[in-house]
Amino acid sequence: MEKLIVIERTNHKGYESVESIIKDFVCDNYYEMTDEEKKKQLSLKAAANTMVSRTEVKETYDKDAFIIKDEVTYLLSLAKFNRILLLERMDANILCRGLDKTGYSENYVVVNKFADQLIKEHIGKDIEVEDGLFKHDRE
Repeated sequence: MEKLIVIERTNHKGYESVESIIKDFVCDNYYEMTDEEKKKQLSLKAAANTMVSRTEVKETYDKDAFIIKDEVTYLLSLAKFNRILLLERMDANILCRGLDKTGYSENYVVVNKFADQLIKEHIGKDIEVEDGLFKHDRE
């Protein structure tokens, strides 16, 4: 069983890592690019995925935005906005390692359900704080 499964429209494919998904969904040579080239590529892909919905694209956390701080936040944003259905095998612990999975009887966790939480955890150190509260906790 694959560690990760991506379902896009009627197509589905199994993957062993985030890197292999990024190579398919962003660019084959993504991991050979400079940081500047990576940001540009993620920006272009995010713009294409948010064109119809006019969702804002940001590099910092915003619960209503498509986040492109890095390839992980890009992938999680695709799941968050249901551009893909992303499944992770229960024992894979790639994206969902911090989630409490007790009580799950399925072989896979639907990452989409937790995408926003996982984005926050992934970039938590960069979330804007005012008055001791995260911005999203006041809304």
